[in-house]
Amino acid sequence: MSVFGLNFSNDEVLTAQALPLPPILGNLSLLVNGRSVPLSSIMPWQINAQLPQDTPAGTANFQVRLSDGTATNTVTAEVQASAPAVFAYLSAGSESGTEYWQAAAFHKGTATPADAAHPAEAGELLETYGSGFGLTNPPVRPGVPSPASPPAQALTPPALTIGFQPAHVTFAGLVPGLVGIYQINVIVPAGLRGGQQPLAWGADTRGAPSLSSSQCGVRER
Repeated sequence: MSVFGLNFSNDEVLTAQALPLPPILGNLSLLVNGRSVPLSSIMPWQINAQLPQDTPAGTANFQVRLSDGTATNTVTAEVQASAPAVFAYLSAGSESGTEYWQAAAFHKGTATPADAAHPAEAGELLETYGSGFGLTNPPVRPGVPSPASPPAQALTPPALTIGFQPAHVTFAGLVPGLVGIYQINVIVPAGLRGGQQPLAWGADTRGAPSLSSSQCGVRER
């Protein structure tokens, strides 16, 4: 998660140098319901941190505290038990000077994105990445790298759509060795039109994206 404000650092970027992520970075900590949470980076106007997966759903209190004990005002925000969001990055469009949000969706076992230049095919397994799936089994302590054996699987049943069509999920859980990053492995559904198709983590009962959506490339078959 990211928290925005002013004067969090002295015109510098501070980043955590090792895992587990520290509860104090520079001379600053971020409290959620009075509890220090792991920090990944601090900029003068932004704090990036991990919201522990066991944070209760509902209204949460956020406060920044300095090492000398002084603290900012307390603000509130709503926390959901699960709020899946697929990662995306800006990529050059097919027309000169255009850009689009490319989903973090990769051909299985590679670093090759399923984009316009490397489209996915029906029946292919894609690996997609994002955040916000909440509780896992086994649970993982905040700031600690996720385990590989067994992997921490999401307790919330995942839903994923490609081209507004439900796609079969084969795995949903935390990426081993990383902190708070979720992975969904999904099979590309058949019958999609070739080209860029919306990919969404989460779908409503009508099959339309209801949560985070971006684009992935599909080859028509």
